[in-house]
Amino acid sequence: MYYHTHQNEVRAYRQTPEFKARRTIYNRANYLAHSDERKAYRKAYCLAHRDEIKIKKSAADKAYRLAHGDEVKAKKAAYLRRPEIKIRHAASVQKWHFKKKYSLTIFERDALLAKQGGKCAICRSDRFNGPGPCVDHDHVTGNVRGIVCSNCNLVLGCSRDSPRVLRLAADYLEIANERK
Repeated sequence: MYYHTHQNEVRAYRQTPEFKARRTIYNRANYLAHSDERKAYRKAYCLAHRDEIKIKKSAADKAYRLAHGDEVKAKKAAYLRRPEIKIRHAASVQKWHFKKKYSLTIFERDALLAKQGGKCAICRSDRFNGPGPCVDHDHVTGNVRGIVCSNCNLVLGCSRDSPRVLRLAADYLEIANERK
């Protein structure tokens, strides 16, 4: 009722710096006071509407890429060509890879390699050719077994991590060498 009879006065007051300052303080306090509720609501909403959100986001991303694809690619390529970014990006990708695939940090990998004396766990070579030291892990359990060179990693991979296949291969080589 008051608002209707004093509409012009209320509108004028809302334009004053004093009102705007008080309103800003109130809004900030309210925002901070209810941040946990907002986060909980947002989390619950996202969980309940996950598929819908994913579809909308992928559609929006696809539309943007179609409209601006060349521009985005050019900007990303220019960004990644910068020397300091190349180094940082490579380190970031490597860090992510070790954490995601082996649940291992780069520091833990280096500590494991130091524990092996800086050498391959199988052939005892200190020359890690190719991409560098490889993390050998059990493909069933995911447990890390050691650090090996890329050649030994290839041998393990081709034998499907089977000790029986490796013994048969060793027997084969010994028989072949005896025939010489």
